[in-house]
Amino acid sequence: MQDCPPPLIPCVVERVQDGYWTDTTGVCLYDTREITSFYEDNRYNISYVYELRGQVTLTNVSDISRTVRYHIEVPGTLTPYWLEPVEKSSICLDDDGTIVVRFEETLEPNELKVVDFDYYVIYNNPSNGADFNGDYAVDAEDLALLLAGWGDVTADNIQYDLNGDGVVNGADQGILFMNWTDSSD
Repeated sequence: MQDCPPPLIPCVVERVQDGYWTDTTGVCLYDTREITSFYEDNRYNISYVYELRGQVTLTNVSDISRTVRYHIEVPGTLTPYWLEPVEKSSICLDDDGTIVVRFEETLEPNELKVVDFDYYVIYNNPSNGADFNGDYAVDAEDLALLLAGWGDVTADNIQYDLNGDGVVNGADQGILFMNWTDSSD
């Protein structure tokens, strides 16, 4: 993955689970700067996309120019760190799966900067593509779709060619079965 910036001095935060989203409110009050944040993320409801969106307000309350930094960190134990990211937008993924976002602005004395943000990470589907209907399970419905696409690859059945050999056949069916989801999951 990559080396993420080191943590900053912790702020006071409050988190509330609100259905799909975890809402976080943070306040940092220091002699030279003030930071407030509100953001939501889906740390407890990740399918294959992790989302983080909200707003941070950075304020320089001193009488000299200074750089104001804020750091959001979501521990890897709450994210699917075993999955490789396919695409990510301006966030750092540490080796342990921790997701880190850093805000940094140079502000003039008594200047305030509001930063709206919307970040995401798209992870590989651990089913190796065998979850054809997107219900996060590899099951009889996916098998039925694969069997309906049996034969030489065309524009209509290319998604069922799991091994990329140009034919939807027993090899692809074997990959599907290797990724079968137990009904008790």
